[in-house]
Amino acid sequence: MLYLIFKGAHNFLDDFVSGEYHTNLPELRSTLNHYRYLLENDMDISQSREVYRRPNKAKIFDKQQKNGYYSKNKRIQGIDIFLQYLNYCAITVLFLTLGLILQTLASTTYKNRTRDILPVMNDIDQAAAISIHVQAVVSILNLYMFKPDLYYKYDLPKDIFSQYIEEMSDIVSFERTRFTTEFEQKMNSDFCIYVNLTNLPTCRSDVRGIAQKGIVPSVIAIENILMSFKNSYDLIPEGPSKMFASLLSNDLVEATTLISDGIAPAISKIIDERSSELSAMLDESSHIVMNYAIAGLIIAVLIAIYALLYLYPKLLKQRKIVTKTMLLLTPDLIIRNRHLKEFLLRENKRFFGFIKVIQEQEHLYSIASLIEKKSKRIHSTYQGQ
Repeated sequence: MLYLIFKGAHNFLDDFVSGEYHTNLPELRSTLNHYRYLLENDMDISQSREVYRRPNKAKIFDKQQKNGYYSKNKRIQGIDIFLQYLNYCAITVLFLTLGLILQTLASTTYKNRTRDILPVMNDIDQAAAISIHVQAVVSILNLYMFKPDLYYKYDLPKDIFSQYIEEMSDIVSFERTRFTTEFEQKMNSDFCIYVNLTNLPTCRSDVRGIAQKGIVPSVIAIENILMSFKNSYDLIPEGPSKMFASLLSNDLVEATTLISDGIAPAISKIIDERSSELSAMLDESSHIVMNYAIAGLIIAVLIAIYALLYLYPKLLKQRKIVTKTMLLLTPDLIIRNRHLKEFLLRENKRFFGFIKVIQEQEHLYSIASLIEKKSKRIHSTYQGQ
């Protein structure tokens, strides 16, 4: 029986080397299973006879092979392998798709939040610019009347006072400010509600009650008052009493008072309210960004766990199987097997060349090669004699 096992295995190896092992493999498999069955049952000969009375499995396998059974089985195994790798790719693509979706949502949210925040920042910036400019006009007015020879920003006050007055209407224009609709309504409504009426009890009556129309109309009205005062002031002859001419203009006194105690504090409180709204929007944006960051971190951890604990071990196991299989095959077997030779020549010629070099080196130091060399040496020595 052992001889039969040896003979069957020997024939299989011969077929394997020649590349025809797939034709006799079903018959060899049936024979080996039969021998194993006998060995497991203490080599019961009577049972062996009963087994041999059964239909010849080799013939059944040959019939199945002719009917395309094994080609179908190969297709099924190929489909299983394909589905296995498709599963790996599907899970990987799923994680990458989740990451891409998360990135897209984060980018879209960032753009939307930026589009909402920038107009609020513009409202604060332009309102602050209005407050700074009107207070600068009052400061230049004092220099213009009481210290006309003192240089301000590399020029005399009388030379730049007109410029500052003319810029008042420009700094509150819509083309310059571009306020949001809500903030535009606030800048064009009664600002005395933001003013401490203890310091300015005449807020709603000064300058003919212009404060009730809002900050923007008040600035334009004050511009007209200042320009009118400047034109009349320039006509007054130089003298010690010229500087006291401003005290005679009631509109000028009310305008400067409205700027110092009305417009400037009102803009400051309006900016505080808008800044609070901006702070709330920034906090909300930060919260959204943190949520996206946490979700991205979770996806990254899942990808790492999947790659390190599932995908990499699976691929490493398959690589080890292939590597061990290649290590079990001798170079001579790889060179002589038609299927392996064609596969290596098609897929990796360098590796095939490496195997061929090893095979030649093994053949160079083999016993048969040494005997052949020794015989040639003796033959050459005999011919020389």
